[in-house]
Amino acid sequence: MWRVSVDCFDYGGCIGDLPSYDAFVLGGPYSMRSYNMRELGTARNILEVAVELRVPVRNTHVYGLVEHETDLGSSKEVKGNPTEVYRRLGHESSYGVGIKLGLVRAEYVVDHNSRTGVVFFRFGERF
Repeated sequence: MWRVSVDCFDYGGCIGDLPSYDAFVLGGPYSMRSYNMRELGTARNILEVAVELRVPVRNTHVYGLVEHETDLGSSKEVKGNPTEVYRRLGHESSYGVGIKLGLVRAEYVVDHNSRTGVVFFRFGERF
């Protein structure tokens, strides 16, 4: 049986003036799984690290995942500092398991902050 490790390292940064509505969003379906949009904060710089270990089972894949996202301390540089105003953390980790069923991915992901799990159904690949 073979396994595949899918690794994703994303960095985003801004130079110059930046209105808060154009800042990077931490949390949401396109960054950290198990969090809602902007649930972790808003920042000028972000770093996201995600790893999936996929194992083929019959005609599909089962996988485990681990993710971490941080604002690298740059949220205070966003005008109005919405991360602090709304008492967001600015960083977080999550872990979970998933299965790919055709074009649909079913995932159970737990966030490290509240230790609660969420079930997601998404279409297509994550990376």
